[in-house]
Amino acid sequence: MQSTGPRSETPAGELAVTYDSSSSDGVGSQLQRIYGLWALARGLGVKYVHTPLERVGYQGLMPLLTGNLEPGFADRFNAFFTLPSDDFDTEHCETVAIHGLNKEIVELHRQRAVATGRPRLLSSCTPFGYTDDVPAACSRLREVSPYRHHRPSGPLRVCVHLRRGDNSFTGRPDRDERLLPNSYYLRVLATLVDELERQGLPFVVRVHTEVPPRAVTLQPGTPGIYFRLDEPGTIDPAELALEEFDAVPNVEVVANADPKEVLDDFATADVLVLARSSLGYVAGQLNPHGLIVHAPWWHPPLPGWLTADSDGELDRAEVADRLTLLSHGRWKPPGAGASVGAMNPELHDRGYVASKGLVEPMLARVLWTTMLLHQWRGEAFRDNHVPTAASVGGSAWTDALLLDLRPKIEAIAGCHLVPTYSYARLYFRGDGFIRHRDRHACEVSVSIHLGRVGGDASLCLGADDRVDMDSGDGAVYLGCATDHWREPFTGYTMGQVFLHYVDRDGPYAQHGFDGRPERFPPSVIADLTAPADAITPRS
Repeated sequence: MQSTGPRSETPAGELAVTYDSSSSDGVGSQLQRIYGLWALARGLGVKYVHTPLERVGYQGLMPLLTGNLEPGFADRFNAFFTLPSDDFDTEHCETVAIHGLNKEIVELHRQRAVATGRPRLLSSCTPFGYTDDVPAACSRLREVSPYRHHRPSGPLRVCVHLRRGDNSFTGRPDRDERLLPNSYYLRVLATLVDELERQGLPFVVRVHTEVPPRAVTLQPGTPGIYFRLDEPGTIDPAELALEEFDAVPNVEVVANADPKEVLDDFATADVLVLARSSLGYVAGQLNPHGLIVHAPWWHPPLPGWLTADSDGELDRAEVADRLTLLSHGRWKPPGAGASVGAMNPELHDRGYVASKGLVEPMLARVLWTTMLLHQWRGEAFRDNHVPTAASVGGSAWTDALLLDLRPKIEAIAGCHLVPTYSYARLYFRGDGFIRHRDRHACEVSVSIHLGRVGGDASLCLGADDRVDMDSGDGAVYLGCATDHWREPFTGYTMGQVFLHYVDRDGPYAQHGFDGRPERFPPSVIADLTAPADAITPRS
């Protein structure tokens, strides 16, 4: 618990609430409880004392399947989602543990605190007995949202929470009540997209989901399972039918992203389509400006949210009015300040360009050896996208390649580029990557093959194209607009490095340096973002 102020500032008989951090549920459900307790305190006129997350039992589907849990996971979220405590004497108060709070329980303990003359702290797991009855109380959460200073720009961003992952296991008893069918989301998106196109508004659709690279089965009693499983449960990516979303215009599927990245995307989205999930629900509560589409669920919508029916139908007139308000001052007419027209026509139209000899073979071999040493020395990490591979992100050598290859990538892309981030991955036998698109920081991406033992280094792109690579070869592709994936690797090991950029004059320019310019000297940043002469596209 975190409290401010000395004992003398706490009147006798005062009441406060705080979070019972003994829970080990997912991060979304715990944040919903913490922010709900703050809303309850403000709504009922009692004090709030902040207790941070202690542990998070569910960190995502891939950590569940691999057992690769992040030790500092809760600390990372506590550093960002921290609420201010009111002045309250936590040292000399009487602490009472109560699982769930509502208005009547709070009033009862307020009277008892006054009767005893002693401050009383209610440590509770959930505030839903109050916030579900008075959802308007949670509207005040925007006042303390860590995203309250976000200023939207660029195309309207529609985020969809396609809640799958752990909820999809066939043996889970509450599976059916938690899952919404693809048809629900597609119908919601049909209404939204129709109106966006009717109003001529530029937009992107980001579908967030969790899906394993191949079919997996969990047995009852498997370590790490936090939900009830009475019989073996299976999740098969093919049964999720993600290809049904391919028909949605400007769509990109974001699979197995870090929960913090998902929260960031949801809580700053212009339109957020919710699932039956606390992760999206609390992000909607903290979103300072967006249109929230509420799904039929046990937690009610906040005032101002739109609610779809069980089939995904929305009130079209309301959608039209809300999108019109969102678009004011948000976009430029086609061609105004955009440089897409200057982009290499092959890259623009096809979505990718193969590039032989992008890196000198000798340099590629050195970098390949560097990756092997990272693995041998334990300096690599496992990510959620390919959890069995070894990864290196934002290192000095990958960022050096990001900077030094930029002029060559600009010549291929035909537009002025600003670096965002770099990444390298060491694949092993059986490692693959599902068909997907990347986030906006990957507008122009590069995959470079460093070396391998056995197998092949093919990168699959577009419809069903393949780019075969030898050491030093690469492919330049539109990462957030072009489907790309890898078939399971058949060799022993393989190294790839990925470099990501945005068009300085394009719709995603705000993602330059991926929000972390401190990684580079100020002179480098000034040089890369200053006005430059026109770049001649590759012939």
